[in-house]
Amino acid sequence: MSRMFRAFITLSLAGILIWSSVLGKKAKASRSTEEKDVSRAISQKYFCRELDEKGILMVASLDVGQGDSVVVRAPGGKTLLIDGGPRGNGKYLKNAGEKDVIPFLNSLGIERIDVIVSTHQDNDHLGGLIPVICQMDVGCVYDNGNMHVSYTYESYLNALDKKKIPVKIVTCGDRIDLGNGVHLQVLSQLGGTEFEGNENSIVLKLVYGDVSMLFTGDIEEKAERALICSWGKNLRSNILKVPHHGSKSSSSWWFLDIVQPETALISVGRRNPFGHPAKEVLNRLEASDNSVFRTDVHGNIAVFCNGKTYSVSMEKGSPIALSIQSLVD
Repeated sequence: MSRMFRAFITLSLAGILIWSSVLGKKAKASRSTEEKDVSRAISQKYFCRELDEKGILMVASLDVGQGDSVVVRAPGGKTLLIDGGPRGNGKYLKNAGEKDVIPFLNSLGIERIDVIVSTHQDNDHLGGLIPVICQMDVGCVYDNGNMHVSYTYESYLNALDKKKIPVKIVTCGDRIDLGNGVHLQVLSQLGGTEFEGNENSIVLKLVYGDVSMLFTGDIEEKAERALICSWGKNLRSNILKVPHHGSKSSSSWWFLDIVQPETALISVGRRNPFGHPAKEVLNRLEASDNSVFRTDVHGNIAVFCNGKTYSVSMEKGSPIALSIQSLVD
């Protein structure tokens, strides 16, 4: 790959990671809006085409404040969205769907979400999905099947009904195939009376070649124990999406010991009132020799994977996109 093209990839990725943080602000550039739109479309086209040609999977943990949202784009373009962040107007809850998720998808030129996974019904995961469902082309939604009494949940059901989007109630062992060797499997036991609320979150393991990632919603220690009993060493994953924003009620020693992640991603709001992530959780992760990335510190966090190895890029705090070069050389 030429130096010029590497530089182009670097600049393209930088624009994608930071675009949602500046979208909507008035630009001072001298070029016309039409020229900027054309330039952005070209960058999107060539960046995504390069990912597809090189077989690179992108997983982005978005900075949605005190909430959770992950975009998975497989080689070939199929896209999965896990949760959408919160809906709210408070100091730590924002309208993440409109302010963060949709702008990020637009920055990549993504017009269709093939699969949405709603891990559970808490507003900080579910609320941001409502504008995404209303404004974008969505193939289907995977849900844990729990009924919930709230305005947010009612709005979510109404949006699905209005758009006539198919909803699948997942069961343990279900497989979601994104093509080109990328798939996710449902690991959590759902639908029973043993778990409620956070503990009934959908847990997913993504596998692409030799690399795996574990997405855990808001599970706590009880559900972690159940996963260990059901799956044992099959829980092992290179990357862990840390449960429940790093709450002290999750990420137990025995869970981290069986998963054995190398990299931990924490989605958490700045100066949130819950004390997330808990100091004891950070200590456990550090003792387990994890590289820890946090949305409140690093902004949007993107993992790029070619099926053999992976690299992590951050919106803040490190040279953006240099890590992708090792995957495409």
